[in-house]
Amino acid sequence: MKYLHHMRVSPIDEWLKIALKSRKENITALDAQAVRIRDSYASYSKIIDDVATKISGSTFLAEKALLIDYYSAAPAELSRLLVMRRSDTTLHECPYCGYPYTPDTLDHFIPKEEWPEYAFLADNLVPQCRGCAPTKGSHYFCEIKNSAKFIHPFYSDLISKLAFHIEVKFIKPVPSFFVHFKSIGSLSALEKQRLELHVEHLKIRKRIVSYCHRSFNHWLDLVRKMGLDVTIAFSQRLNEKGGLGVPSENWDHAFFLAILNNKETMEYFSAERKQKVNNSASSLTDLGF
Repeated sequence: MKYLHHMRVSPIDEWLKIALKSRKENITALDAQAVRIRDSYASYSKIIDDVATKISGSTFLAEKALLIDYYSAAPAELSRLLVMRRSDTTLHECPYCGYPYTPDTLDHFIPKEEWPEYAFLADNLVPQCRGCAPTKGSHYFCEIKNSAKFIHPFYSDLISKLAFHIEVKFIKPVPSFFVHFKSIGSLSALEKQRLELHVEHLKIRKRIVSYCHRSFNHWLDLVRKMGLDVTIAFSQRLNEKGGLGVPSENWDHAFFLAILNNKETMEYFSAERKQKVNNSASSLTDLGF
C-alpha cells in the first residue's frame, strides 16, 4: 500500500483546462460551469483532510450528466490521461489494499454519482484493483464512527504505514490463514481508527485469506506437476520484494514469509515434491537404443 503524493496534479484544474479545449458538442455547457467547477476544486483538499465532517450535498446534480460525460466519454487528450492513470505500470500493487498486481481500474475517491463536480478531477481518480472496486463502491462516510471510511493515498501517508502478518495453522491437507495488521512506526488513536475503518470497509482481511488459499493451491499444483522446490521459489520471490527483514506491505510478501516460517506446511510441500520426483524417476524405461 503506497503513499502516492506524486500522482497529484498541479494546478488542480489542469484536466479541466484540457477538457475546455476540446471540441465536444457540449463544450459550451461545460464552459458555462467552469468557474463553479474551479470553486469546488478549491475546497477539495480541505474536504479530504477534514475526515470527521460529512460532505455537504452537491450543487451540481442538475449538471450531473454533463460532468460525468467528460469522464465516461472523455475527449481525446483527456481520455489519454485517464488511460495512463488507470493502467500506471509503475504501480505493482493496489494502493488501497496491497493486492499484489498492477491496478487496472479507477476509483472516484469522492463518488461521482453523488458529487459529479469531481467526475474528471485528476486528484479524485485513484488507481485500484478490481477487488476494491465493488467493495468500496459509492460509499464514503461512516455515520457510526463519524469519519470518512477510506484513506486517500494521494493525500495521506497513513496508508503506507500498514503492514501485514499472516499466521498459518496447518492440518493436512488444508491450511488455515489468519491475518494480523501491524503498523510501521507508532500511530495515534485517531490514526488507528482510520486504518481500522479502511481495512474493515474494504474487507481486506477476508480478501487476503481468500487470496492465500488460492495461492496455496496454485503452488501445490506446481509442486505436484513439476516437482517445484518452493523453498527456492519462495525465497527468490521474497528477495524480489525486499527480502526477509522488511515489513510485508503487500499480500504476496506476507504469504511467502508465512509459508516459509511454518514447519508443517513446508514439510507437506517437501513430501509432495519428493513423491513427484520419485514417480517421475520410476516412470523412465530403457528402450535399449
